[in-house]
Amino acid sequence: MVSFLEKCGVEVLEARRMHPSLEDIFVDITGIEAETMKKEKEKSGGGA
Repeated sequence: MVSFLEKCGVEVLEARRMHPSLEDIFVDITGIEAETMKKEKEKSGGGA
């Protein structure tokens, strides 16, 4: 990716790989935050 951008004349100042957590991926897919899920679970009496 960096090579491609540089060939296109873009100055790349920083590049790094990002490894999202399973929770990050879940939130991206569902739009549900972990804290929201936890509160809903507690409301329904299914607390851990």
